[in-house]
Amino acid sequence: MLFNYNHIPKSMYVWGGPGCGKTFLMDMFYEGIPIKRKRRVHFHDFMLDVHKRLHRIKNEGSSGSSDGVRLLCDELLKESYLLCFDEFQVTDIADAMILKQLMNYMFDQGIILVATSNRPPIDLYKNGLQRKIFLPFINQLQQKTNVYSLATSNIDYRQIISENRAKGFYLSPNNSTHSSLFSQQFLTFSYEKTYKKQLQSIPIILSVYGHNLNVPAAVTGRRIAHFSFHDLCSEMLGAADFIDLGKHFQTIFLYNVPKLDLNNKNELRRFITLIDALYDSHTQLYVLAEALPMDLLPIDEDEKNSSVYDEIFAFDRTASRLLEMQSEQYVEKCLSLHLDGIQWLQKQIFYDIQTNSDTDMISVVNKLIDEMDKCTIEMIYKQYN
Repeated sequence: MLFNYNHIPKSMYVWGGPGCGKTFLMDMFYEGIPIKRKRRVHFHDFMLDVHKRLHRIKNEGSSGSSDGVRLLCDELLKESYLLCFDEFQVTDIADAMILKQLMNYMFDQGIILVATSNRPPIDLYKNGLQRKIFLPFINQLQQKTNVYSLATSNIDYRQIISENRAKGFYLSPNNSTHSSLFSQQFLTFSYEKTYKKQLQSIPIILSVYGHNLNVPAAVTGRRIAHFSFHDLCSEMLGAADFIDLGKHFQTIFLYNVPKLDLNNKNELRRFITLIDALYDSHTQLYVLAEALPMDLLPIDEDEKNSSVYDEIFAFDRTASRLLEMQSEQYVEKCLSLHLDGIQWLQKQIFYDIQTNSDTDMISVVNKLIDEMDKCTIEMIYKQYN
């Protein structure tokens, strides 16, 4: 046990601009601290998990919403007393109210929070509906945490990393030359070298929290999908859908990304959430867009001071991440994680068979795996994961 309730370490809140190293510092801390009951999670993922658990608790017969949040708090504390939030942000009234109750309970019970954010606590949920109700939580957050600012850093390390760019991942402007190259890249990914044939691209449907997510083109037997901007950002989709895409597909081709408009905040918000989700899942992303990342959202000084501050602030992070996703380091990490998955398949998938299975058959299967070369194993992984 790292602490007792008589001496609880103070929580920490680190904020600053995109690419200044907040997540890097938090991840070093998380990997280095020698405790088991800890959790590192992106804020989008955490809130999805919270809503899912609250729904289950309600169905199990909790007498009220406050009781449900209290029971959820007990569940979370049994799993971890150190909670690391990446990209702490609040943009939804329902999330704001749940978070206010939940964190009140968790702080009272001794949770240690380490959070990163693009903004200081006082700017959380800025311009949000009924924000006055949320302000007591902000005051509590400031009291319970040591707040550290990296705002004076004017270096975006993602831009430095992206100087060593892998070619062809982000094509702009959207002209006939780039469109042709983009299509050729997709065809190259869907070509099967072993059998020298073009794999078929077919529409599929994913089930996400009880509703259907249409994938217009997925490569048969491979974790590759093809979407237009309209498919993902003009439809009624949210963080859960985009997180699920990152889990299902290793590579995504996204085309016809227009210059974005503050008058269409729904599309803008979805695009921001999409890039957050794909970045966090280390998805390899190919983009065909009207403009370079830093020019996708044209804004003027009046708009910076308007009520759409949240979207402008968040898009700085999006542009920075789009740059990093073109870097050789990011691409290599995506490949490394994919190869780790192949090794996982080789070592684990056939050992999770129920105890009443035929032992002789398991031995035969494991022997076959040992005799396979890496290319064959990779093909199996792409087909079944």
